[in-house]
Amino acid sequence: MRVCCDLGFVKMSEAKSFLEGLDDAVLRGTPESRKRALQHTTDLLMAGRYSDDEIWTFGEVIGRLADEIEVAARAQLARRLARFDKAPVNIIHKLAFDDSIDVAGPILQESERLETYALVANACTKGQPHLLAISKRKSIEAAVTDALVTRGNLEVVSSVANNAGARFSDFGFLHMIQRADGDSILAEQLGLRQDIPRHVSSN
Repeated sequence: MRVCCDLGFVKMSEAKSFLEGLDDAVLRGTPESRKRALQHTTDLLMAGRYSDDEIWTFGEVIGRLADEIEVAARAQLARRLARFDKAPVNIIHKLAFDDSIDVAGPILQESERLETYALVANACTKGQPHLLAISKRKSIEAAVTDALVTRGNLEVVSSVANNAGARFSDFGFLHMIQRADGDSILAEQLGLRQDIPRHVSSN
């Protein structure tokens, strides 16, 4: 137990020291040095145990570094953080709203750190590739589904219909039924769902 505590203390000290010196990497560093700093900061975050305030600080630092690196490096960061259950919410939101689907996609599809309101905002403002990523989440709240079936193209709507974890409001089901009119494939996908309310399907 003492060894574990000592290791945690070392990591915390290393983290604080490293974070304090990151201004140079952000302001005066080369693209490669910023990329290395981002990787190291992310390693420290994922290896240590931190308070909520410290995790938020990591998110601020990682966000500043992410602003200064190319899309490929941001996409790599997104893939690392998408399944990390302690990922800073501030950087998760930043990555989720990135214009590049290579960056936003892993977060939108997998991160459990994205709140419903952020997913709704994303579905209401971003393009179809972002909506498609959201439609593939393990579970989708009804408010998010409403936004997807309202703004989504046929590929998005079909993905939602096939997602057993998607929850529907009456509005969402009615909208899907309207969109399935004249589309036999979508109508069949919708008809296979076990959760469609009878009072909606009979309308």
